[in-house]
Amino acid sequence: MEHEEAYSLMMMDLDEGLDTRQADQLDRHLILCMACAREWQALQSIHQLFLHTPALSPVAGFTQRTLARLPEGRQRVWFLGLVYLSLLLSGVLPVIGLGWLALRFGPALFEPAIWGGLAQAAGQLGQLLVTLLSALWLGLEGLATYASQHPLLWVYLLLLTAVVVLWGGIYRQLVLVNAPIRS
Repeated sequence: MEHEEAYSLMMMDLDEGLDTRQADQLDRHLILCMACAREWQALQSIHQLFLHTPALSPVAGFTQRTLARLPEGRQRVWFLGLVYLSLLLSGVLPVIGLGWLALRFGPALFEPAIWGGLAQAAGQLGQLLVTLLSALWLGLEGLATYASQHPLLWVYLLLLTAVVVLWGGIYRQLVLVNAPIRS
């Protein structure tokens, strides 16, 4: 017997009962198949639990009170209408605004003077960046020359770094010691 047939017999036994031939087939299969036997035990336990559980009935007037608390159909329609209108406007208004801006300022974008002014401004900005980078490069070259001529500068910088690291460690230790303990 296949597992599906055994499962079908289990369900039939729980629902309406089996005749003796079917009950014998199920018993033989349950002896041979431990997985189906465990499944049968679980199904019987659940079935017994359902049989012994008392039926619950709602409190008197439950339906009337619940229906009375629901909003009226007209109020619900107005509320949903306002929600849909706000969603529509939140999506449509930006599109309308962009269209208005395109109509208002679109022709100005096709003026050659605007593009020429933008190109000139970009060129001047590029010259400014080149000047700043070259000044920075010259400053770094000067610093490198100065540092190579004065080796004590490196010792001084190393000493300052050591002091900062030392005081940072001391500060962390003081903070950890004086920190309140949270539980």
